[in-house]
Amino acid sequence: MASMVSAALMGCGGGGGSSSGGSATSISGKAIDGYIIGATVYLDLNFNGQLEVNEPSVVTVEEGEFELTIPSNIGKCAEYVPVVVDVPVGAIDTDAPDTPIDEAYQMTISPKFALTTDSDLLNLTPLTSVVWTQVEQELRNSNGGELSCDSVIKGEALREDIKQRLQAQELRVAERYNVTVDHLYSDYIALGGETGNKLHDMAKALVPSLQKSYTETKEIIDANPDARSAWVEYFFGKWATDDSYDDEWYRREFVQAVNGDYDSEVYQVSEDLEQKMNLFSKDTAKRRTRGSIETNQFIGIRREIQSGFSCSLAEQLEVMNSTGQYGIINKVYLNVQDWDECVNADFDGVGNHITQSILSMRYDINPNSDNFTSSEHVYDKDHTSGFEDLIGNTDTVTADELIAIADRISTNFYDVNDYGASSWFRLRSQFGNDPKQIMTNHDIYGNWIQKIFYKDGTHKNLCGDTEETMTESGCELNEG
Repeated sequence: MASMVSAALMGCGGGGGSSSGGSATSISGKAIDGYIIGATVYLDLNFNGQLEVNEPSVVTVEEGEFELTIPSNIGKCAEYVPVVVDVPVGAIDTDAPDTPIDEAYQMTISPKFALTTDSDLLNLTPLTSVVWTQVEQELRNSNGGELSCDSVIKGEALREDIKQRLQAQELRVAERYNVTVDHLYSDYIALGGETGNKLHDMAKALVPSLQKSYTETKEIIDANPDARSAWVEYFFGKWATDDSYDDEWYRREFVQAVNGDYDSEVYQVSEDLEQKMNLFSKDTAKRRTRGSIETNQFIGIRREIQSGFSCSLAEQLEVMNSTGQYGIINKVYLNVQDWDECVNADFDGVGNHITQSILSMRYDINPNSDNFTSSEHVYDKDHTSGFEDLIGNTDTVTADELIAIADRISTNFYDVNDYGASSWFRLRSQFGNDPKQIMTNHDIYGNWIQKIFYKDGTHKNLCGDTEETMTESGCELNEG
């Protein structure tokens, strides 16, 4: 039941107590699952989940509101110990005001250090609440099983590590579902109507996946201590912004050893998230350098309903000089039955089976920013790029041969010449504070699409027939 409740807290009179001296402070907020009236809220100073005589407490009133006064002598601990909400038999849930709660339950609101916002108004969410059990166990393990306000305060490195992992997980949730965790677990009653109910239903359904994602991410980080990045994500395809997934649960595991080298796999999993069912996709990438030339190799499979898996093999050669980055990507597509068949495909001998050759360029690169413009011109077996002789010669291709691509294809973003390609697109990427990135592209079919990414992980798309006419509704028309 606790995982169904969200709360909003605000530190008052000194921000929730930042020292052991001075005046009393307070924590105020709401208990929501329907608004809960008659619940006891207290500061759990000894981490035992039971109200003690020395622990400040208060009872929630109308609309689940409470204001918990924190005496000055324990003000410092208010940031490092949890707030517990005990919902007793007889309390009132305003979703069913005529039916008092007949089964007591408890929720725990994480300490301030485990929250991922620096705002004075803290939207405390089940991502910080439902994973508190795992976070608390980490803290106990690091202190020989004992836990106190003082031991948490002393464990600064672990606290920072926990906060960074929570922030990363919240960002993945926002990117996957295009909704921030704060919004997902906000006051759905205040939102009202169908919108609030749908958000609440989604939030409740995602709770187990948030718990397992956090736990298994910690496990995979521990198993790969030298990895640049490692995480696990459980997600539900129904709500994912990528519509290639069915209405099923999935588990993605990602490990990036170094920049450019990674392994990723996605499995469909059982409804209780305990069992891997079917492999959905698997990818691996390796980056190497030879002089000024960078070589990237990608191997991946993706489930196909009628033919097992589609296996894609890609070899990318790139070189960068003072004017830009130039390269060629050779792609092979094969139908396979499993990952081993894809990995063991004769990549060096597939010259006669190349289905795509892509000439890629990145230009307009500013040394003082991350902004750039790029293009990709794709040549299938019926179109010639003029660079076919580079295929299969990874070890001998020279930088000059790659730079020569710029002599064939214009670097003008608005250029619509196909240069003999079967398809093409041009992309302009601009970075800023928020939005953190705006990607605008147009293609051989006359489509214009702009993708806008925000710092909180959310995003939106604009579409149209010209750069000037792109709108969100234009993307809906394209989908229709």
